[in-house]
Amino acid sequence: TSLGNPQTQVIPGFNYGSVNGFTGTFDEAVDPGSVLNVRERTWSLFMRVNFKSEIAGMPFNFNAGIRNETTNLRAIGRGRLPVSIATSTADPTLLTVSYNTNTPEPVASGSSYSYFLPSADARLEITPDFLVRVSASRTLTRPALNLLNPVLNVGSGQRVGALSATGGNPNLRPYLADNFDLAAEWYYQRNSYLSVNAFLKNVTNFIVGGVTTQEINGVVDPTTGRPAIFSVTQQINGPDATVRGIELAWQHVFGDSGFGFQANATFVDTNRPYDEQNISQTGFA
Repeated sequence: TSLGNPQTQVIPGFNYGSVNGFTGTFDEAVDPGSVLNVRERTWSLFMRVNFKSEIAGMPFNFNAGIRNETTNLRAIGRGRLPVSIATSTADPTLLTVSYNTNTPEPVASGSSYSYFLPSADARLEITPDFLVRVSASRTLTRPALNLLNPVLNVGSGQRVGALSATGGNPNLRPYLADNFDLAAEWYYQRNSYLSVNAFLKNVTNFIVGGVTTQEINGVVDPTTGRPAIFSVTQQINGPDATVRGIELAWQHVFGDSGFGFQANATFVDTNRPYDEQNISQTGFA
């Protein structure tokens, strides 16, 4: 909404004495950077099987599945595209960028990706009260929508050999994790149990801040006569990491009293430990 013309209405709290006879309207301005429309269409094909059997007289349950996900993404933001670069007559190291418009217009970009996601789970009942479980799977986590803005901000003043821009990245891929778990559970009385679980996760496509080199809208660098190459600061898919650990859990209920306690702890280690001595912006932990 907007205030409209304050001279044609009484607006509580408006300082009429400070507008010096202004008779226009006060309209709400839209921040172009806040406009973003992202459409993700995901197609999935999956299959799952279940088996029940026995191993040395012990009940054995197994299920496995495969899933293939294909995602088509289209992101629309508002910005300006550079159309030409000219050398400054006053400073030979200065480049001036011209744009297709003086006001932000819709900028669109799209990408697609497909991943195969298998999984398997097994449970062996050593006794009716003691179980062993094994699991393996691949999972994905998509990037936050605000990181997919296709708009690149190119400053009007650039330097020779140091073209730069900032912005979002609609080509980001999801985090991928290969997960492995081995667990043992002991249900030693009603509503009470002890469990221990060892896990290992190999995570790839971590999303971190980075710099890529790329062309933007096909503009030509006048100093080389070739397509201009910009160093673009944006979020990118970067390092991978391995996370491993052990989870412990204990739940105990005192008879039929309804009272009891729960306790759990997780101990985690990684091949990418945090280095508190590293103050660079490119550190990854």
